Amino acid sequence: DNELESWPVAKQQWCCRHNGKGCPSTATMTTTKAYDCIDGVQQWQTQWDHAKRTWCCKTSQIGCTGCDRNCALQGFSASCRDRIDWLKNHDFADLEHSCTSSRTVVLDQCNSCSECSVEDACPARSSRPLHDCDEDLQNW
Repeated sequence: DNELESWPVAKQQWCCRHNGKGCPSTATMTTTKAYDCIDGVQQWQTQWDHAKRTWCCKTSQIGCTGCDRNCALQGFSASCRDRIDWLKNHDFADLEHSCTSSRTVVLDQCNSCSECSVEDACPARSSRPLHDCDEDLQNW
């Protein structure tokens, strides 16, 4: 019985990215194909969820947006989205509009992020998380 299969892939990725829970090991990530990046590629902008877009962009360079572009700053390279997320969760964590404030800073720092739209960088969040990352965690 493989415990890694007890959570759907989308839940594994969401909980890992947002809560640091259920993250697969590096070995698992390299041998498991989380998404078929060719399936639905014609409608990726409207049909793919954030997790699939992120995975396909990072692994296949398919489904990338302006927020997925690379920004090299002070010897460190990261995507515009990752820079925004870091600022949002650290420097601007106490602000009501932490994401849009973070995006403004990143756009000022990185010309390559100029096509990172606020809609892509700061998708509307519901009051409830997409997945319950504590449910069945012991079985993961």
